[in-house]
Parts: sequence; structure tokens; C-alpha cells
Amino acid sequence: MKEKPEYMASMDLADLKSKYNLESLNDDPIIGIYFLIHNGEIIYVGQSKDIRNRITQHRDKSFDDVFFIRYIKDELTIKEEFFVQSLTPLLNKTWN
Repeated sequence: MKEKPEYMASMDLADLKSKYNLESLNDDPIIGIYFLIHNGEIIYVGQSKDIRNRITQHRDKSFDDVFFIRYIKDELTIKEEFFVQSLTPLLNKTWN
């Protein structure tokens, strides 16, 4: 496994404890990192400037739950890379 960049060392996976129900939120676009879950396992991590819309595009993936963490646009790539490298989801190819 390749060594993680220094900026990743300060990020905490405890952020994953924040879970939101997409249906209970207003219709404003949600910017952040999302986690597709199947049978309790994170199978995919992605980033989006409109998570609700992006999730509807994952028709090719079988998942039964979604977690997301809000981030500003400038943080999306760094955070996505961190979570993909840390969690190594089954369906992510980039950064694994």
C-alpha cells in the first residue's frame, strides 16, 4: 500500500458518524462526500456538488443506504481521496 500524503494524517474518520437522511432535507443541492452502503459495508465513496442528484445516477450499483458529509467544493477531491484510500471500498477504482 502506498504511503498516504501528509495532509491526510490530520483527518479523522470519526466524521463518518454524521449521517443524514436525504429525504428529510430541503431541496437545496448538498455539496460533499457520499458513501454508498450495502449490507452495512461501504461499497463506494464519491464526491458531488449535488449529492441527491448524483446518487440517482448510480443505477449500476446495488446499495441500501447512503451516508454523506458536507464539505466545501475546494475540499472535495482531497476528502474523497482520503476516504477511498482509508476505506478501500469495493467499487472504487481511483486511489485504491
